[in-house]
Amino acid sequence: MLRSASLLLVLLVLLVLLVSATAEAQTGIPDLNQSTLERDDAGPSALSIMVVPDGSGPPLTQAVRPDGTIASAGLTATVRDGANFPVANFPFEDLWLESFDGDLAPCIGGTTADANTDINGQTRFETPLRAGGWTEGPLLLMLNGMAIVGSEVAIRINSPDSNGDGAVNMTDLATFAADYHGAYHFRSDFNFDGSIDLGDVVILAAKLGVSCP
Repeated sequence: MLRSASLLLVLLVLLVLLVSATAEAQTGIPDLNQSTLERDDAGPSALSIMVVPDGSGPPLTQAVRPDGTIASAGLTATVRDGANFPVANFPFEDLWLESFDGDLAPCIGGTTADANTDINGQTRFETPLRAGGWTEGPLLLMLNGMAIVGSEVAIRINSPDSNGDGAVNMTDLATFAADYHGAYHFRSDFNFDGSIDLGDVVILAAKLGVSCP
């Protein structure tokens, strides 16, 4: 009887140690299911923003709604571990944005978070992205190369570097010319006014020759 009680006690101690070790293993390790990404403007509409390879486009806080008004597409990323505790000081370079369709073409480090996570496990995406290509979204938050579950945000992106080769050049000019004289195409509507016109010509002309750093 005494031996059975002792054996039971040993098993209970081992179980407690195992549970404790499992919890400790989860603590501080970012979890793809617990981490989140939230857009400032919580409305249902997709927001549009122009990006440029050299980062000379507008900040994410100056995106455009479908009705032409300005809204913030700034993003708050919260990194949590498996126990739902915030992960502080997570490196900004290990958090970046990608498009679901893969057509956003970032320069090296061009879509990373603005800073390491703070004590609450949070960081921001506001700085103008350094990228080319175009996408009608959504964007995803990548953590160490893997997408955060449920991180899709409705953000559409275009760029004077429409083919995403890292530079605004004559190839992009030819693409724009085809859109200017043809049917409307989102990729060439840089001011998001619903038409491809002289306003877009001015924007493209100002960005000709720029490239990734």
